[in-house]
Amino acid sequence: MLDPPYAGAIPSKAETLDQIGAAFRAALERDGSVSVVAALSLVSLVLVALTVRWIAREARKDRIERQALDARHVAVMSSLPPRTEQREWVVVPAHLRLSLHRTTEHGRVVYEDVETQSVSAGSIEFLSHAPPAKWDAIWFTLFLGEGWPLSLRGVVESVESSAVPRAAALVTVKLGPISNLDREHLVRWVAQEDARRIAEARRGRVCAVCERPLADDRAKTHATCSRSQSLSPSKAPASKSIRPRPTGSRRPLPGVRDEASSLYPARRRP
Repeated sequence: MLDPPYAGAIPSKAETLDQIGAAFRAALERDGSVSVVAALSLVSLVLVALTVRWIAREARKDRIERQALDARHVAVMSSLPPRTEQREWVVVPAHLRLSLHRTTEHGRVVYEDVETQSVSAGSIEFLSHAPPAKWDAIWFTLFLGEGWPLSLRGVVESVESSAVPRAAALVTVKLGPISNLDREHLVRWVAQEDARRIAEARRGRVCAVCERPLADDRAKTHATCSRSQSLSPSKAPASKSIRPRPTGSRRPLPGVRDEASSLYPARRRP
């Protein structure tokens, strides 16, 4: 046995465990912060890498889908018929008077009356024995038969010569700058002419006077309408003028004596 003076120098089991725990905590506090920071950094790097990979994968998926949509759009658009940006106007056959303005070499303006073949709000076709050159700018006056004539201008789009010698050529003119008022007037006339042609095709030709259907397609008016139209006021028979009878004068009845004639006998002429 140890002497009592050395009894306190040897630590007990409890003190030994406390010293070991304190030493472990001290070592952990001294070296554990570095390992924790390293572990946290490693975890952060892994998360960042995973996030970047996920973003790249989603971006690649979106790019593939967009390319597929673009390819589908191109395929659909290529299958569609070509579309022109120009407005297509209604064309009606019409034989109207057109006065073409021409300028000679000496600067003199001459006028040539031609006949149109078709009219629309965008172009006009007419026949001419002296057609202008293609892409020439021309000025002309169009007579629609109602209202005022239209002074228009345009560019010669095509000239189709006839195979018959000395025959008129078909000239197509694309209307150039035109005012809104003239364009509206031309569009309204074309619409009315188109509606008239459709009605005529459905119910046949109509009378030019009463606008009723004609039984004879070769006639332009009914016989009664033509007679009534030919009977103008200047050709009507003159009515007999009746001279008013003087007031107070009366014709005596046969067998009745007129008192006035008995009181005032008529004077005899010498």
